[in-house]
Amino acid sequence: MLNYVDAITLSYKEARDGLPHSGGRDSCEGQTEQAVAAATKATTELMRIANFVRTSDHEPDFQAFLDRWFVLVPGCNVENQMCGNPEALALARQKPTGPYLPLQRRISKRRSSQE
Repeated sequence: MLNYVDAITLSYKEARDGLPHSGGRDSCEGQTEQAVAAATKATTELMRIANFVRTSDHEPDFQAFLDRWFVLVPGCNVENQMCGNPEALALARQKPTGPYLPLQRRISKRRSSQE
C-alpha cells in the first residue's frame, strides 16, 4: 500500500508515513503486468460477488474475498526491502507523488535538501 494523501502535503515524512504513491506502478504493462493480472482477477471476483448479492437472497462470503486479496504482512518496510523484494521497492520508488502546487514543490525540495 502506497501513501497518496500524505505524500501531497508538506508534512509528509517517509519514515512516518510510508512510501509515497508511485506513478511507476500506474502503468498496466512492463514491470507491473503481474500486478495488473492479479488486480483484474480480484476485480472480476468482486463483480461476481456483487452480481450474486444483486440476484440472490444469500449473503456472500465477503470476508473470504478480503482474506484472499488484501493481506497485510507486518514488518515489511524499506529497511528490509519490503520483505526481501527489491524489485517491488525499486518500482515503488519510480515517479513518486509529491506536492502539486508550485510553491509547495519549491518548499518541499528546499526541506529535503536540508535533511
